[in-house]
Parts: sequence; C-alpha cells; structure tokens
Amino acid sequence: MQQQPSSAPQPKAPTARRATGKAVEHAYDSIKAAILSREFQPGSHLGEAALAQRLGISRTPIREAFRRLGAEGWLEILPDLGVRVTEWSARDVDEVFEARMLLESHIARRAAERVTPEQIATLRRHAEHMESLQDEPVDAILEERSAANNAFHDLLVQAAGSSRLQRILRLMVEIPVVKWTFKGYSAEETRRSVAHHFEIIAALEARDGEWAASTMRSHILSARNAVLRRLAADTPTSAED
Repeated sequence: MQQQPSSAPQPKAPTARRATGKAVEHAYDSIKAAILSREFQPGSHLGEAALAQRLGISRTPIREAFRRLGAEGWLEILPDLGVRVTEWSARDVDEVFEARMLLESHIARRAAERVTPEQIATLRRHAEHMESLQDEPVDAILEERSAANNAFHDLLVQAAGSSRLQRILRLMVEIPVVKWTFKGYSAEETRRSVAHHFEIIAALEARDGEWAASTMRSHILSARNAVLRRLAADTPTSAED
C-alpha cells in the first residue's frame, strides 16, 4: 500500500527560523527606539497592522516584539483594548529608583571586596570618557554618554561577581524612565554624576564597601530627581479656573 504523505505541520527550516528571529529583533529595536525618542508617546496605542506595514514585515514578529516589550515594561498589553505605550507616574519612578538604589549600592559594596586592579583601570577610562563629554550638548552625545555609563555599571556588576545580579539589573536599567535619565540632567547634575563615578572608583581602590555603597546611593537618588523633574515637565497640567 502506498504511504500517504503526513498532514502534520513540518518544523521550520533553520533558514526560516533565522529570518523570523531577525524580523522579531528588527521589530523590537524599532519600536523601542520610537518609544525612547518619544515618537510613540506614553499612553498612545500601537497597532500590529500599521507597524507591520511600516517595517515591511508580517504581523507575527510584531506580536512577538509586543510580548517582549510588554514583559520589560515598555508596553502595556490590555485585554480587549490592544497595546499601548506605558505611562509612568511619579510613584512608579520612586519605586524603580528605590529598587535600583538598594540593588546597586549592594553591588558597589560587593565590588569593593572583589574588584581587580585591571577592572579599576577600565572603570577609570569609562569615567574619564564621560568627563570628556560632560560639557557637550546632551542631544549630540546622548548615545555615547549612555554607552560609557552602561559600560561602567556593567563592569561594576562583573566586579561584584554575581551573574544573577547582572541579569536583574540589566532588566531594571532598560526600563524607559531610566533610559530618559540623562536627558533630564542639568549641567550641574551632569558634573555631579561624573564626580560620583570617580568617587566610586576611589572607594573601590580603598576597598571600602560602605563608602562605595553610600556614593552609589547618592548617585541613584540624583538620577531619580532628574527623572522626576523631566516627568513633571512632560506631563500636561490642567488649566486653573
């Protein structure tokens, strides 16, 4: 008897899987960039069809990008209401930065016990890079400054010797309100931020965990203040009678 071909769905070929994965990454990066630039404003609704047409891909990668961005806090997935860009209140900002203050001060304390001379030298190079940019217009050097800052804090987590802390912190600093921090800095706050990085390095060199933790707390509280001020400036207020 001649065997009938199976009607069961066949697994995707590796090439198809890679193509789908690239489309998801493209959708994810594009949507996140539009949220960061405020092209997609907080509270605005996003549609699968419109984004698929805009990016030249199918709806499936858009849907997967929505899922990832929702899990990370960039989007809200609302039953029967679709997808919208997350809105952040002052209370939300307080909660995020309180958690960061606790976590990153703990990281700084651990790092003071474990950091190597080579890591301290690299941290200093990152701090000097940020110092060289502190008087430049924010919009011109935002990405470069953010990259140097992220490299500094990533290396500090590595020095603390905990991959679990590294995974937790990476999720927290990807939260939109944290990404907006530098845009809200005044010139004075920028200089203070740079000075904090150098003071953290001094505390690490002294192997003083409490000093490192205390400076990190001040660093995070200063960032929180900048974000709260930006949030207040971006939030429309009702006209008074």
